[in-house]
Amino acid sequence: MLTNELTPLIGLKSFRFQPAPIMFSQQGGQLVLRWSAGDGTVNYDLEEASALDRPDAWRPSSMRPVLDRQDFDSWWIVDWVVTNELTRPASFYRIRLLNP
Repeated sequence: MLTNELTPLIGLKSFRFQPAPIMFSQQGGQLVLRWSAGDGTVNYDLEEASALDRPDAWRPSSMRPVLDRQDFDSWWIVDWVVTNELTRPASFYRIRLLNP
């Protein structure tokens, strides 16, 4: 039924989408990228480019993210991890979600 009166939205919960934080660290001569895998059922692809001046510069990376499960006393987390040797010239990376 259509009406011009306000309808209360009872029982709805607010939510928002936000990307998983990506952590960067350096271990020796290695760059480590780490981001949340949630429950480990989502998959990502890693792309790289040597410059950002062309949209077609992105190509699949030869590196593949691997799952790293960390167990604690009564809980666990799963992260995707990519490790790359720091080299010159610099490379740029982007992570694409393959299955939402």
